[in-house]
Amino acid sequence: MSEQVVCVRMKESVEYIVNILKNTSYHGFPVVDQVDDINRNSGRLRGFILRTQLIVILKRSFFEETKRFWEQKISIEAFRDEYPRFPSIDDIKLSNDKLAYKYTINMEIFM
Repeated sequence: MSEQVVCVRMKESVEYIVNILKNTSYHGFPVVDQVDDINRNSGRLRGFILRTQLIVILKRSFFEETKRFWEQKISIEAFRDEYPRFPSIDDIKLSNDKLAYKYTINMEIFM
């Protein structure tokens, strides 16, 4: 029996990302565009993003709304520094003070 594919949009909410990381064990997710909120599986495939990438993005707060603070400094080293012991989603603490769950992640930057 096959399971439903869990996709993420090109610009996805932090809340959705945290939810899929906590409730699935998949190691990667297709990235799609032109989707509605109900059926993410109907979008056009744009790429693929790994669980470990998403966790590092959350840990380092690489959010679309705050990219002016990190966009010029981002490099592969941000992800290499976590290797080989990537943190678990349970290790990531998102500040409610910052309303982190209202932020979005732009996958295009990381694919």
